[in-house]
Amino acid sequence: MNEQLSDMNELERATRAMDENRWSDAIADLRAIHDRKPDSVDVAGKLGFALSRDERYGEAISIFERLSAKHPQEAKWPYMVGYQYYQQKDWPQAIDWFAKALVPPAARMRSL
Repeated sequence: MNEQLSDMNELERATRAMDENRWSDAIADLRAIHDRKPDSVDVAGKLGFALSRDERYGEAISIFERLSAKHPQEAKWPYMVGYQYYQQKDWPQAIDWFAKALVPPAARMRSL
């Protein structure tokens, strides 16, 4: 019960920090929750987004690639990987990942 309250407080604090563009604060809280709940897609997605906004693209790529592998039916995750590469001006990688996001879900699940 206390752990759930702690997670909720940290998640609320992280969300507030994200709303205020305080990316480092959001990342710290989201990492703490993610360490305790590594299978939470919501927390991992928010952590990846905050890392991206803080221009920590390599770390964001790692998170989004894991989400893409675990949830191949979701086009959002390969798109987010592509966006990180786009931000780094790594055009070939960005194109590859954007293309994966455009593949129909059943085919994407076979290709990852």
